[in-house]
Amino acid sequence: MVSGKPVPVCFSIAGLDPSGGAGILADVKTFSALGCYGAAAVTALTAQNTLGITGVWPVAPDVLEAQLNTFFADFTDVHVKIGMVATLENAAVILRMLEQYAGRIATIVYDPVMASTSGASLLTPSTLPFLRDCFFPRCTLVTPNLPEACHLWGCTVPLRVPDDVRRELVPLCRLTPGHGVLLKGGHLEDERNTSTDFLVTHDGVRPFISPRVRTKNTHGTGCTLSSAVTAFLALGHSLPEAVGRAKDYLTGALEYGRGFAMGTGHGSVNHFYAPKTLQELHTKRPSTPAV
Repeated sequence: MVSGKPVPVCFSIAGLDPSGGAGILADVKTFSALGCYGAAAVTALTAQNTLGITGVWPVAPDVLEAQLNTFFADFTDVHVKIGMVATLENAAVILRMLEQYAGRIATIVYDPVMASTSGASLLTPSTLPFLRDCFFPRCTLVTPNLPEACHLWGCTVPLRVPDDVRRELVPLCRLTPGHGVLLKGGHLEDERNTSTDFLVTHDGVRPFISPRVRTKNTHGTGCTLSSAVTAFLALGHSLPEAVGRAKDYLTGALEYGRGFAMGTGHGSVNHFYAPKTLQELHTKRPSTPAV
């Protein structure tokens, strides 16, 4: 019988970046910095640094399945963040495990990682339809950037300003069943020096505007944002609240990380600019269901 204080548990299923800026290391740093208990399973090993990726080795499906089986056999009320799945076979394993352990999973945030900051491809094209049609409906939130979203939903119209996203991409997102999509607008032009993301849910479309931080230390920003949303969901916030707080956290991590030299290329954000101690899970507020 388990005794002691319950804590918010966040679990990353993603790739390993040895340089520490992205993937499961960035995810666990974020979980920990925000006061959650962080854990992870590896989908792929990569050889990369702040300059780019030189190799990707997906783990065998049975190895991934063993990791997930062992973790979910022990933990409950888990908030899952999924990043790089690498292959169709591993995506199928993850989906089967999410269905098998649905009763132990509170929320699922999926960041459909298709390419690294340096431009290296991290996902096989044949995996895209499976992710969109089978993964997305089971997720609490999907967090593509605009190039990823255009690939996923077949949007061929150039998206330059926020109004383009509202007009061309948002209607396509709403055709896919699921609880929410966060369209990350960092690629948009904005004369006000801001960045606009759009949260698309059954309740409508909500923009989130944040100041644009000028820095080269942007490695792993997508991983950090999606894992921050996961952490704030685990801490009991609603989906819009979690997105807003995650955006604020990422802005701070960028701002307080821009003065550091971490490698010689695109360095990491500063995940621990305002670290929290491990939080006690005082109440279990209702979350958006995972499936």
